[in-house]
Amino acid sequence: RGKDVLSLPGKSVLDRYVSFLHDHPMVHVSVESPDIKLAKAIYDYLLSRKLRNERLSYKSSSNVGPARLVVTQK
Repeated sequence: RGKDVLSLPGKSVLDRYVSFLHDHPMVHVSVESPDIKLAKAIYDYLLSRKLRNERLSYKSSSNVGPARLVVTQK
């Protein structure tokens, strides 16, 4: 079931981030969502697009809306 957590439009938006991240190798992304399953699904999708796991993290946070990606430069 975890594979249908992300919609096609959602993957399309994430693919834009993937393109940006491939162009900016010093950027780190933290996936935050009140739903840990969604945060993990986004994290796993980003990994599947050939991003290194040391550039990614995810967590559950009740202080956010549906989900967000927090981008920082390392």
